[in-house]
Amino acid sequence: MSIGILLVTHEGLGPALKAAARQILGAPLPMTVETLEVPPDADLAQLRAQADALLAGMDAPQTLVLTDLYGSSPANVALAAAEARGLPVLAGVNLPMLLRVLNYAERSLTDLVDTALEGGLRSIFLAKTAIR
Repeated sequence: MSIGILLVTHEGLGPALKAAARQILGAPLPMTVETLEVPPDADLAQLRAQADALLAGMDAPQTLVLTDLYGSSPANVALAAAEARGLPVLAGVNLPMLLRVLNYAERSLTDLVDTALEGGLRSIFLAKTAIR
């Protein structure tokens, strides 16, 4: 089963995450990854239409939608587009989350949701304590 990823983020973040994943994993990526950037002055109805078009054009029967900040315009666009198709949306996307999903591309969509959550959460920790 082929699963794709749609990154719906504030300007610059989605393409940067995708580029970093390509740099680390090499090209081509093991899954189709599309990005939709949401600028500050965005027309949300127009962006929703773009999200719908991206989802419809994905070379994958199922898609995991990742967004950056829950409650923000990108998240609202992602939720509206995904809801119409019954797709999962995860907020708080980070590079470890994306890499984790890409490394387990063969898993089911349900398993990838858990994999993404685990990858994102486990990557947040205090690396070193500042001593004064």
